[in-house]
Amino acid sequence: MTTVHEALAALQERWGSTHLIWYVPMALGGYTWCARRHGAPLRDVIHADSAEHLAEYIIEAEADS
Repeated sequence: MTTVHEALAALQERWGSTHLIWYVPMALGGYTWCARRHGAPLRDVIHADSAEHLAEYIIEAEADS
């Protein structure tokens, strides 16, 4: 299991050149993970419940484009 910062660093290492990646702490615990392609409209944000799911969603979005 990785820490939140390690997971963020891993995502940024893999997709940081094409995506802005961040997480938002939730009030009751946990995080919402987010990514947006550089230059994309603000409404085009990918949301996920974990860093692993965010990675999957980014891969899917790249395959669709």
